[in-house]
Amino acid sequence: MTTTAQETSLSTRFVSCRLGRSDLRRLAEIATDGIDASNVKISTTHNNVSFEAEEIDALIDQVQSSRGYDDRVPWKSLTVKGRKLTGRSPVFERYIRLEVHDDIRITVSGSDHIWVHGQLARIQLFLANRNGQEQERLFPPSKPKVEFVAGLCLLLWFYVFAAASISGRADPSSESAKLWRDASLWVLIPVVITQTWSFLFKLTKKAAAKGKISFTSDVATGSIWQRMDWQTRILFITLIVAALAAVGTLVSAGADVLKP
Repeated sequence: MTTTAQETSLSTRFVSCRLGRSDLRRLAEIATDGIDASNVKISTTHNNVSFEAEEIDALIDQVQSSRGYDDRVPWKSLTVKGRKLTGRSPVFERYIRLEVHDDIRITVSGSDHIWVHGQLARIQLFLANRNGQEQERLFPPSKPKVEFVAGLCLLLWFYVFAAASISGRADPSSESAKLWRDASLWVLIPVVITQTWSFLFKLTKKAAAKGKISFTSDVATGSIWQRMDWQTRILFITLIVAALAAVGTLVSAGADVLKP
């Protein structure tokens, strides 16, 4: 934040936002609230051609109706600018600039200090509700979960004692050795199920929360499954089938071991 006797300037950056056409339209409306439409400019460059309009929908129509439009060329950026002068003063009463790329960069400034702070707060709330993470408030790297560590420790504990029991500290054909072999096998099944489920949950949650910006259509909302793209859905189903096959193999092996 920068503050002078005449002007306040605030800026921030958001990543991982999920914004579609209607979201971008609403974002531009919020950002330029309090500024005359004639002083709002929304611009973009697509396929090396520059476009400018006063509204998001008008800009999208310009781009898509142009002769050089190619829907296979990625549309990567959008800029929203609005300003309001204070008489003859060189300082803007209100100024807003939004730069939409893979991230969202926001700059709000002006001599209207209440408007500056209010606009930034409204934009921050809007983007946070659309999966956005502010650069200065990014989530720290996730630490290993308690159930993951506990599962590995339990599995290791069983296998160490099973190996010790079978490797010479007891007769491999003794009841003790058989007990540890059976226990080490059956404890593996719930551990595999728990860890597989945990991995699938994290995978789908991360995939569904991945940032996405679409200028021409709305992005999917709703449940985690609805927000996943088709590639992630196929991967998810494949992993479930593989996990079930692994559990089936363990159960079958356990049944063979327990045969009299």
